[in-house]
Amino acid sequence: MLLYSAGLRRGELINLKVTDIDSKRMLIRVEDPKGNKDRHTLLSKIVLEKLRDYYMKWRPKEYLFEGPGEMKYSANSIANIIKNAAAKARIRKNVTPHMLRHSFATHLLEKRHRSAKYPGAVGAQLIEDNRNIYSCSHKFF
Repeated sequence: MLLYSAGLRRGELINLKVTDIDSKRMLIRVEDPKGNKDRHTLLSKIVLEKLRDYYMKWRPKEYLFEGPGEMKYSANSIANIIKNAAAKARIRKNVTPHMLRHSFATHLLEKRHRSAKYPGAVGAQLIEDNRNIYSCSHKFF
């Protein structure tokens, strides 16, 4: 849910810390992603509620998502979670964590949000790539 709703990369999700969730401003701080720049992305009310429930149940210490021994999840673990969720939803295509990030950017474009309205929510290159893909897909479909 968080990969899609915040447009996060898999590595960014793995490295999220409890302190990166800013519930007052409804933002998620993404520390040092690709490009070596910190950024903020959107935090929805629904996701915040789910994160609060998750926190109360699991009490993560440092990283928001910790596995056994308070270790952060691996990239393969995240990919497997997405794969299993897609199978449960009877999605036959191969679904990857990165597809959720592109879906986030595409849906921002579809709603005609400008990246300036949500500075740093996703990288400028991702918005531009998705804008090109989105405009090309409308020409063919």
